[in-house]
Amino acid sequence: MKKLVALVVLIPIVFLLSGCFKTISVTYTSPVNGATEVQINATIIWTAKNATLFDVYFGTDANPPLLSPNQTAMTYSPAMLNPGTTYCWKVVAKDGERQKEGPLWSFTTGSAPSDLNYTGPANNSTDRPLDTTLNWTCVGATSYDVYFGTDANPPLVSIGQAGSSYSPGPLAPGTTYHWKVIAKNAFGELAGATWKFTTGSAPSDLNYTGPANNSTDRPLDTTLNWTCVGATSYDVYFGTNATPPLVSIGQAGSSYSPGPLAPGTTYHWKVIAKNAFGELAGATWKFTTGSAPSDLNYTGPANNSTDRPLDTTLNWTCVGATSYDVYFGTDANPPLVSIGQAGSSYSPGPLAPGTTYHWKVIAKNAFGELAGATWKFTTMLVIPDGISISRVVLQKNSDEEIFVHGKNIDNIGGCSLILTYDSTYLEIDTNKGNNGVVALNSFNEGLIIVDATTAGTLRIDIAFMSAKNISDEDIFKIYVKTMNKTGDTQINITGQVLDPSTNPIAVDFTGNTITVE
Repeated sequence: MKKLVALVVLIPIVFLLSGCFKTISVTYTSPVNGATEVQINATIIWTAKNATLFDVYFGTDANPPLLSPNQTAMTYSPAMLNPGTTYCWKVVAKDGERQKEGPLWSFTTGSAPSDLNYTGPANNSTDRPLDTTLNWTCVGATSYDVYFGTDANPPLVSIGQAGSSYSPGPLAPGTTYHWKVIAKNAFGELAGATWKFTTGSAPSDLNYTGPANNSTDRPLDTTLNWTCVGATSYDVYFGTNATPPLVSIGQAGSSYSPGPLAPGTTYHWKVIAKNAFGELAGATWKFTTGSAPSDLNYTGPANNSTDRPLDTTLNWTCVGATSYDVYFGTDANPPLVSIGQAGSSYSPGPLAPGTTYHWKVIAKNAFGELAGATWKFTTMLVIPDGISISRVVLQKNSDEEIFVHGKNIDNIGGCSLILTYDSTYLEIDTNKGNNGVVALNSFNEGLIIVDATTAGTLRIDIAFMSAKNISDEDIFKIYVKTMNKTGDTQINITGQVLDPSTNPIAVDFTGNTITVE
């Protein structure tokens, strides 16, 4: 009986002790340790024995933080992962009293595309063919979006294509196109820079260099000449008709000799320049052989101009003239003053102030004559008191002179003048005089300092050993070089005039308009 009682007591104890010695185990299923190219939405999975709760450690650190304590599920889905990143994880399995720590595993997510390189056409390249194809390479991409067009932010033209090239089709000549590629895969995308290229242009800058349009008295062996950018061949049209016929097809040279021409005849011509990208048609020009003078143009003084200097010179141009008759005077029908002169200018001599003069020119050659219209101009009025700029007319691209005038100023011990001007019309010729300036008349005895170092500004300082009185005279001559620009431009003058005791003298300063023709 005692043995039976002992057995009854022992059996529960054995069962209790066997429960205490059950082993907790945890086995990781996925992702496998050291796995790469893992999806960024990966889920961690494991199995366990004799465990009901799990602590999940997860992160990019080698000692990952606890992110999910005491969970019951044997899976864990972290938030969306970063591509190309290594993550570490482990699980601690528990049964409420005991726990088992699993090993530390790691995996790496797949990377977005990399090394996207455009292989052609080169950025900013020009003269590209009209069938240009875009090409590129990229590591890890599975598809591409292509953007292409003439806008600096080109539109999307191909979505999700597999190939690493794109042919936009026939392109327009002389046009700039912009393009970019976005490489994609399951882990992300990589946007390339926006590149651009320009297709080859049709010929440009077709310029006829001779004979001049509407020119006359041309020799009978006249040759047509022209220049053009980008042309590979030319079609030439030539004849007496206003719409001349085609006389030379696809010639390589940029000149054409039509052969002996008829005298006194007007010929018309044009050129069409061509290349692989298109063509450019020039205007139809004309010239006349052996004719009377033509294109008689007065270049100055301008018709109806006023305030002209008293030494005004008449100037003109003409095609084909060998001599000129000049008419000039105060009468509306001016008298003949120069017969058969060769030059295309006439200086009538000192003119009266505030007076209107009329003039015309008749151009002549062996074939006839051409009478110009009668023009008129009015000379300048009385020069103002003080210091002023004399109004003059200058010729472009030439060496010229401008005068500073003084009137009715007494007891001058010295002065400082500042002239300002538009340097796009003229510049001081510092190679002449004293840095471009010469003191005249009463002022030629002074000590002068000239500063012309700043474009658009001229400073003149002068001092005298004894006081100077000026009534009406030019005091400075300024040497200038005119630019290749015509029109009216203002020269302003300011400064100070001092007596011998360096006291200021009240003086008016008057600028003036300079005409460049």
